Amino acid sequence: KTWTLDVVPDPNSNPEVTNPLSREKGNPLTFDQLMKLAEKHAVRFLKIMTCNNIGAPLGMGLWEGVPLREIIWATKPKANIRRVFYYGHHNDDPGQIFRSSLPIGRVLEDPPGDNPVMLCNKLNGQWLSGKRGGPVRMLVPDAYGFKSVKWLKTVMLTNDHRANDTYADANNDIDSWMKTMSRFPLRPSKAIAGEPVPVTGWAQVGVGGLSRVQYWVNPKDIRGPWTIPISPRRRSKTRRSCLRQHNGVGIFSAVSCRRACDFSTATAVRSIGRCATRLPIGRRCLRGLRPVRTTCDVAR
Repeated sequence: KTWTLDVVPDPNSNPEVTNPLSREKGNPLTFDQLMKLAEKHAVRFLKIMTCNNIGAPLGMGLWEGVPLREIIWATKPKANIRRVFYYGHHNDDPGQIFRSSLPIGRVLEDPPGDNPVMLCNKLNGQWLSGKRGGPVRMLVPDAYGFKSVKWLKTVMLTNDHRANDTYADANNDIDSWMKTMSRFPLRPSKAIAGEPVPVTGWAQVGVGGLSRVQYWVNPKDIRGPWTIPISPRRRSKTRRSCLRQHNGVGIFSAVSCRRACDFSTATAVRSIGRCATRLPIGRRCLRGLRPVRTTCDVAR
């Protein structure tokens, strides 16, 4: 009932905005006005929320809101606008305002196949809670979490070409796109020789996309990088698709692989897993991987 948003020109720059929205003028954007825009322009998409300074995602959800550009156009901008600065409410100490920014081009247009920057008001079909940044937060689909500022209260249009992100003070690349990565946190602490080993994990899909996840298992007492000597007379078509030569030593290559085993000794090493099935999954989604088993049918 009380949330409002200022969308104003930067007083320290020279942007030309015909119809700024502000509390000072008595015409800030209200929640009811945002919902009116949502009747025509609402979007929703899955996004993983993750930080670029920690090794695991914070979670994923179905986010819903109104593209920020719809609000920008409502201010009737004319000229001299290169970036969008925006702020969230933290407390009454101006020195502790959490802020971030985007190029105006990213706000007004979406990269091919990507989703719009939006003012988000729902998560998983429910009104956005205060814990998640409600009633309204910024949501930037291709970026790490610090760009998706919570408790949004001010959007500022500026001709300043420099970013003003809080995270810039900690040696971060504040315009870095979210990267693709995978982790396997769910695995048994012990394994019985000769028995299948279930390995379960998740994959974070960034702007680079994801076609497969590959993993392998190596002996506990191994020291240094793990390599596999390749015997020229024991090569097979299957193993060539998984291994490549590098200084005479076989190393893993991220190509389409099925199974591979170590034929370098009389005893086969049950060591290399298999790739996950290629699936047409969405961008920047957190996708759980079903348990798969590592088995190698070894010809002695």
